[in-house]
Amino acid sequence: MEQSILTLAQKKVLELLGIEVPLAFTTTEELLKAVGYWDMPSSAFAEDLEKATGYTVVAFNTPGDLQIKTRNRFSDKVTVGQLHDRGWWLGGAGIYRLIYKLGDYGQLYVMVKDSTAGRVNLLAKPYLNDQDSGLHLVPVGLFRLTGSEQNEDWSVDPWVFLELLGRWGLTAKSHVQAIWNAMEVPLDRSNIGKKTVATVSTNGVQIVRK
Repeated sequence: MEQSILTLAQKKVLELLGIEVPLAFTTTEELLKAVGYWDMPSSAFAEDLEKATGYTVVAFNTPGDLQIKTRNRFSDKVTVGQLHDRGWWLGGAGIYRLIYKLGDYGQLYVMVKDSTAGRVNLLAKPYLNDQDSGLHLVPVGLFRLTGSEQNEDWSVDPWVFLELLGRWGLTAKSHVQAIWNAMEVPLDRSNIGKKTVATVSTNGVQIVRK
């Protein structure tokens, strides 16, 4: 359901921008299986992740809102896939490493977010130094698309955004173009470390760079 809403939103945005691009959604489960992490023992995955980062990170999140870090004890008999089936999901560093590893399978361009907590981006270095890797990084800014009267770090609900696109009517194209321009891909060096917030409401969009 969530993917279908996102598909509708991206289709409408691209239509307004006059851009045609093939777009498909995948799942963490499919990616884990593609790179061979699905059947990896959770202990080996956590050890590999901490070795790659050089410091302790969150390996998994649980349905009980617990963050299980790489320094915690993991079973050699429980795989990443089995934890995923129990409702656990990867922490940020694990997701980045998973995506970067896809470069082993061909030409892969990944948008890398500029942020003060961007140490996970260093996980790409081994792949960038590997002549056989097809990984390429495109720097983007710390961008937030949010709704009025909510925390600026919370993404606007796709349903709300779709409704606003309809309410904007003939001005929708100009508002979407403003959002697109504010995303700034690739990021200009002068804007490294800055945060851009695009707040949408029935009145349109307000862009603030901090």
